[in-house]
This record gives sequence, structure tokens and C-alpha cells, in this order.
Amino acid sequence: MEFFCIDKIQTFLFQIERAAFLNGYYFESIIRCCNLCKKCCVLNGGTCPIPEKIRPCDSLFGIDMFKTARGLGLPINVLKDKNEIQNRYGLC
Repeated sequence: MEFFCIDKIQTFLFQIERAAFLNGYYFESIIRCCNLCKKCCVLNGGTCPIPEKIRPCDSLFGIDMFKTARGLGLPINVLKDKNEIQNRYGLC
């Protein structure tokens, strides 16, 4: 029986999540946390080298940011290309 390391599993799950997201299932999140770097730059005051792969913390799950932003009249769309302009929102 072959065992997969966490990096391979997370890479595979990220591919599934991305496919679902780009097909309109924006509220799906498979990866609980990234753990993709051997040493977290953010915890040491740096910048994440792979911000497109990080996920919200558990306390934010259950909040539909797309529906919330749209309900407030704010622009928000699923981006399918890295060159598209991002709309970033946060909760306080």
C-alpha cells in the first residue's frame, strides 16, 4: 500500500478545489490550512510566497463572502486569470 505525504494530498485537493471554484462552486473549501512551506514566512513577520493557496481560518467558514459583498453592492467575481483585478474584502 502506497502512502502519500501531506504535500501530495494537499496539492491534489487544491486541484479539485480550484476546478470546483472555477465552475461556480465558490463556497467550497477542501484544504483546512496550507502547511505547504517547511517554515512559515508569515509567522516570522514575512510575506507568504504562495498567497493564492492559503485558506481562511476556521472562524470564517460559513460566511458567504460573495453573497455578503454582492448584498452590499460591492463588486466580486470568480477570477479565472491572474491578470484580472482582484476585489479583496475582510471582516472586522
